[in-house]
Amino acid sequence: MLPSKIRYALRALVHLAESAPQPLTTDQIADAIQIPAASLAKVLQSLKRSDIVATHRGIGGGVSLLAEPAQLTILDIIAAVDPSGASANFEQVEPGGYHQGKLHQRLEVIRILRENVLRETSLKDLTSAPDCGESGASPPLDTLLDHVRRWPVDCPPRIHIVGHKNSGKTTLIEQLVEHYCSQGIRIGTVKHTHHRHELDTPGKDSFRHRKAGAAAVAILSPEMDALFLPHASPADSQSRYDSLGMLFRDCDLMLIEGGLHDKGVKVEVWRKGVEAPLALSGHPIEALITDDDPPGDNTVQRWSRNDIASLAIRLLERARVGLPRP
Repeated sequence: MLPSKIRYALRALVHLAESAPQPLTTDQIADAIQIPAASLAKVLQSLKRSDIVATHRGIGGGVSLLAEPAQLTILDIIAAVDPSGASANFEQVEPGGYHQGKLHQRLEVIRILRENVLRETSLKDLTSAPDCGESGASPPLDTLLDHVRRWPVDCPPRIHIVGHKNSGKTTLIEQLVEHYCSQGIRIGTVKHTHHRHELDTPGKDSFRHRKAGAAAVAILSPEMDALFLPHASPADSQSRYDSLGMLFRDCDLMLIEGGLHDKGVKVEVWRKGVEAPLALSGHPIEALITDDDPPGDNTVQRWSRNDIASLAIRLLERARVGLPRP
């Protein structure tokens, strides 16, 4: 339940938006939305300080909406009316032991979804009658779920390790993961493949679920979970990273094997015996990881392949990763 002053602010702003551009007095607003005028006056003062409403003196004066309803989010309104409450409502719960950790994960899901709802909902959404069905009823559950599915949870920073086949990408990532883990840094990895592999086992229950048309299929075992997300058509890479946000959100860094054409920081592994570096072909590659001399006039900076500790630091700096989270 939102505090009363936030509910007062929302109801007042909705009424102002529906009455725009006509200014209304505090008493007119209070009478229209049935709340105490004295309480409303304090709320309007807070909204004025945040440049959400404006006041007009003289005959025909009053309060009018200054912010554009489509650009004004519910989170903005909460921050204006109750700054300390806005931050307290979304305070992260610190994980405890094993069982508390499981509870922490679920509470974090709720916290993130709640914050996303308030960030992605604008004042215009609250005043748009077509979205509310008949008689101002709430939107259908399917509509709300569709909105939630499209709200991305921020992924941790990611570095793309690219290079030709047999250049040593997988071996390097393996060594980096081992090094980072020894330093208490949590790493998530993603492997890109251009091959149409069947990742499940044909005939198994999960395979049959997917073939029957399930939009997502998960396997839960005592020591490992797996999730299959079928794509009817090639999906945009960024949207796929966004969909992985919740799964990787406890990681400090993601190492992506491949993804040359995706957005993000890219470094290339190269050694003699493979084709010329991709960096020579105009790809936006920040560094060449090699201890061999590349051909041609290569202005891309070079990092030693054999100095894993130094390389690990350089990658963290490029990804702007700070100290591991407690």
